[in-house]
Amino acid sequence: MFGNIFSLFLSLLFIPVCYGVGNNFFRMVLDVNKTSGLESPWTVFICGAVAYGFLQAIFFRPLRIYVFGHEFAHAIAGWISGARVKAFKIKKSSGSVSLTKINIFIALAPYFVPIYSVLLILFYVLFNICTKNVYNVVNYFLFLLGMSVAFHIALTVFAINQGQSDLEKYGVFYSLLLIFISNCLILAGIFSVFFQVSFLEFVKGSVKDSWSAYLWVYHLLNRVKKQYE
Repeated sequence: MFGNIFSLFLSLLFIPVCYGVGNNFFRMVLDVNKTSGLESPWTVFICGAVAYGFLQAIFFRPLRIYVFGHEFAHAIAGWISGARVKAFKIKKSSGSVSLTKINIFIALAPYFVPIYSVLLILFYVLFNICTKNVYNVVNYFLFLLGMSVAFHIALTVFAINQGQSDLEKYGVFYSLLLIFISNCLILAGIFSVFFQVSFLEFVKGSVKDSWSAYLWVYHLLNRVKKQYE
């Protein structure tokens, strides 16, 4: 009972942050759209995202690939947290990983870490180091990056809609807020590396808008309080 109340309290505290981060992520996407031409890196990225959308809509959801990435993200988050992997099972549309401990980072990591995007970025960096940037594959990389981000977003939404026990451990609403905020932060970080947008400006704007939202709530509560005095 106390855990549910505490989770609800944290959820209410995070709503203004959710607004601030979401608002500035939306602005970031609009800004990069405005400053990008038809042959820009952003356009290549968007083409990749759209291509994945058509692939899923016309053919199928690559659920086995998603499930593997989902459980792999649990395992990596567990390893980072100092846990040991005891079992790792993958089926066609479900999977499981058994760890020696669990925390909120381990439970929610697959929902906000675009694991295939991260692996793709690591491969791209290693490829350029090994080949000393002889081969210009940036457009191929950005196209695949767009596909991987769209894959992450589409199948994460699908998985959440199916109902996930991972979210129930710490409260569904609280978990969803954290997932949304974390996705915005990570994607904003990725965008700032490969496109002409500033992660620092995104953070500053998010803090400013979140604080403004807190002040708005504070003043609203004050007005309500005065009405009952």
